[in-house]
Amino acid sequence: MAILQRLEEKKKKNLQKKKHGKSKKKEEEDEEEEKEYSDYEMEESASNLGKRKRSSGPVIVTTDKKKRICYLINFPKNLDETAGPVVGIIDCPIWNYVTSLVKNSIFSQYREDWSETSEKPRLQLTLLVHLTTRNIFFSKVFRRWVKSFGTAVQHILVEKTVVSSASPFRSSTVEQIKLNTLNRELFPLALSKTDPKKPIIPSLTTLTLVGGESLLKYQLLPQNNQRLDLSMVPRPLVQQSIRELSLKSPSFQTNLKVLQRQLALASKAIPKDSVLPSSVNPISLVFLGTGLNLATDNGRSGLFIDVKKKGAFLVDPGEASYAQMLSVFGPHKLPKKVMKIKIIFVSSLESDCYLGLTTFLKMRQNFRFKNRIRDKDPLIIIGPTGLGDWQKFLSKHQILDYDFYDLQQFQPDSEPLVNLFNSFELSFQSFPSSAGKQFSFVFTFSHGRKIVYTEDLNPFLKNVERLKGSLLYIQVNGRNVGSVIEIAKKLEPKYVILTGVRRAQITDENISRITHENSKKEWIGVALDLMCIKFPQNLHLVPPLVPHLLSILD
Repeated sequence: MAILQRLEEKKKKNLQKKKHGKSKKKEEEDEEEEKEYSDYEMEESASNLGKRKRSSGPVIVTTDKKKRICYLINFPKNLDETAGPVVGIIDCPIWNYVTSLVKNSIFSQYREDWSETSEKPRLQLTLLVHLTTRNIFFSKVFRRWVKSFGTAVQHILVEKTVVSSASPFRSSTVEQIKLNTLNRELFPLALSKTDPKKPIIPSLTTLTLVGGESLLKYQLLPQNNQRLDLSMVPRPLVQQSIRELSLKSPSFQTNLKVLQRQLALASKAIPKDSVLPSSVNPISLVFLGTGLNLATDNGRSGLFIDVKKKGAFLVDPGEASYAQMLSVFGPHKLPKKVMKIKIIFVSSLESDCYLGLTTFLKMRQNFRFKNRIRDKDPLIIIGPTGLGDWQKFLSKHQILDYDFYDLQQFQPDSEPLVNLFNSFELSFQSFPSSAGKQFSFVFTFSHGRKIVYTEDLNPFLKNVERLKGSLLYIQVNGRNVGSVIEIAKKLEPKYVILTGVRRAQITDENISRITHENSKKEWIGVALDLMCIKFPQNLHLVPPLVPHLLSILD
C-alpha cells in the first residue's frame, strides 16, 4: 500500500476517535504523556544543574518521549572563578516539539520570570542557536519563549531562508564561471543568473538575531569580549565581479577567444549522424561529479540521464550528487528533476558510488508529501547484493520507498522492469568486471543511441560489437590514461569521455596524447563537473576542450 494512503487512513482513524470523545482512562494517559513531554528523563539533570553551572560539559535536555535532544553547554569557569558562558542549541524541526520545549523545566531556569517562581537564582544564557524552520521561529508561541530569556542573549537562526546565497566555495565558483564564459550551453549557471540578495529577517524588537551564515564564528571567551566574528563569512558572489576575477588568469585570458571561436564553429558543424528526427525524445547527460574540479575530490559522483517526456535515471550517485544537481538546476527546477528519476543504477559497493542514494530517496519522499504527489510506483534501485542489505537496514529507521533488484541475480525480463524500460524506449545490459567487484552498464536507446558506462574494458574485448559506434564513458580512477585509450581504440566507439581523471593527471604529456588522437578525428574528451551534454547532438563539443584544460583549471 502506498505511503500516502496509509497516512490518509491514519488521519481518518484519528478523526473518528475525536468524534466519539475520549474515555476517562484515555484522558489520564494524555495527562501523563504531557507530563512526560516536559520532564521526561530530566530529573537528575535538573537537580544537578546548579552544581554544574561552574563546570564544563553539556547538560542534555530531552524535550519529549522520542528523545529529541537539545543541548545546554556550560563552558569552563574563568580565572576569577566566575561561571563560564552557557550556550543553548535548540533542535526543533517540527511543530510537535514546540509545546514540550517551551514548557521545559531546565530551560525555564534561564528565563527572566524564573526568580518570581523559585528561590534559586536565575541562570544566564549567552547564546542560543536555533535549528528550526522560519515558520516555527517567528510564530507567536516561539517568539514569546525566545524573548523570555532577556535582551542579553544572542540568537542565531540556522535556516536556509534567512541566510544569503553566498557560496563558501569561492575557487570552484570561479572555475564554473570560467567554463560558463566558454560555453553557456555546456556549462550552465543555475544559481548565479542573478546576484544573491541579502536575506530579510523580521525584527524581534530589542533582541539580537542573525542568520547562521557559512563560517560564522561567535567568540565566547574572554567574556568581556564576546562578539560575532564575520571575518570568514563569504561575501556574496556577484556574478559580474567574479567573472572579472576569473578573467584575470593570464593563461585563461590568452586562450579564451581561441577556444570560444573553436566551440562556436563546432556548434554550427553538427555531424550528420548526430541530427535526430523530431519524433525522437531528446536525451541530456549531466556529469554531477568527475573528480577533476575543485568541488569534488571523488572520482565518481554521479551521471544524470534525462530523457525528455519519459523520465530520468541516475548512475552511481556519490555523496555530492544531490548538491551538484541543485547547482545545475537551481532550487525551483530541482524537485521536478528529482521526481523524474525512475531508476538508480549502482555499479559497485565502493562508497563513492552509492553514498548519495539515501539523500535522493529522502528528498523524493519529501517532495511527494509537500506537493501531494500520488506516485504509486516506488523508485527502482539496481545494484550489487550488499547494497540491498544496506538499504534494508536504513529503511528500519526512516521511510524509504523503493524496490531493489540485485545485479548478481538480475533478470531484465521481469514484468515491472520490462514496462519501465519500454517507457524509456531503452534496453539495458550489465556485465561484471574481470575481478567481479564492479559492473559495466550498456544503455541502448531508440535509433541506435548507445551509452556504455564502465571502468573495466576487458570484458568487452571478446565482443567488440557491443561498443562499436557508442558513447563510451570510462571511469579512469587514477589509471594510466595512455593505456586506457589504447584499449578503447580496439573497441571502435564513436566517442570516449574520460571521467575520474585526477588533477595530477592533467599533464602536458596526457593532453598531448589525447590531442594527437584527436588530430584526425575528434573522439576523446574529458568530463568536467556540471557539464551538460545533449546526446548525441553536442558530443562533438567536448573533445576541443582538452588542449585548454590546463588554462581552464589554472
